[in-house]
Amino acid sequence: MSKGTQLPFAHTHHFKTITFEKDDHEHNIVGFSFPANGSDFDDHFHRMEGVTLIKHHQHRYSLKTGPPIPLSGGGHYHEYDGETFSHTKHEHSFFGRTSRPLGYYPINW
Repeated sequence: MSKGTQLPFAHTHHFKTITFEKDDHEHNIVGFSFPANGSDFDDHFHRMEGVTLIKHHQHRYSLKTGPPIPLSGGGHYHEYDGETFSHTKHEHSFFGRTSRPLGYYPINW
């Protein structure tokens, strides 16, 4: 990176989805991605990690989003897909797309 070049601001995304049903149940997945420096047009990605909970058990998930997909009018989102894991040895697949970026400074700030 040359002197005077700034990284794009760090930002995060909200995500919300539901897993595919397995063994007569499904899990809600809700959270925020880890922050990353990136723009609408580069190849940045975000980590997404967390735990799903229902009455009788939990699952963990950990994945990397795809690259940004620009939106008309500015901003971007990321698509993701993954699978939960747990000690019970049954998994749930899931997919979705994130919200627009959260945490950018206002234009001309």
